[in-house]
Amino acid sequence: MRAKALLVRLMAFALAAGGAAPAGAQPSDAAIKAAFITKFPAFVQGLPDGAPLNVCIVGPDSFGSAIERSAAVRVVVRRLAVVTPTSGCHVVYATGGARQSVRDALAIVAGAPVLTITDGGAGPTRGMIHFVVAGERVRFHVDTLQASRSHLQLSSKLLALALSVRQ
Repeated sequence: MRAKALLVRLMAFALAAGGAAPAGAQPSDAAIKAAFITKFPAFVQGLPDGAPLNVCIVGPDSFGSAIERSAAVRVVVRRLAVVTPTSGCHVVYATGGARQSVRDALAIVAGAPVLTITDGGAGPTRGMIHFVVAGERVRFHVDTLQASRSHLQLSSKLLALALSVRQ
């Protein structure tokens, strides 16, 4: 029951991220993903406390301004063509672009305390959190093994909402 209440709160954030929409209109998948990306860090232990979190979008960006609208005060959104070990990212959303594949982006930050997020539309390579669209809803899978290798711990609340959990 708690997981359902948390999902309702996360979806409310996602709806708010979409901005004003005509009556009956659904927020776009991009707006929902943007809201999730900026809210996920609250459910991850091992990311820096207190300092602004750098959320890096690596590759093509379908969010427009939706991600900035959904970001909390302590979240800084950066758009990068390539992530490097010195990029200063705390969260990496890798979409794969001409200059860096999803696999390469994930390999660069592997082992570092960086939350990695990928998308089913970008191919089979998965981060710690991997978006999919299931039943016309944005959902996600989680990989706690990847997270633990990067010294991060995903909250049980987040795990309860996942379609699947790899341990």
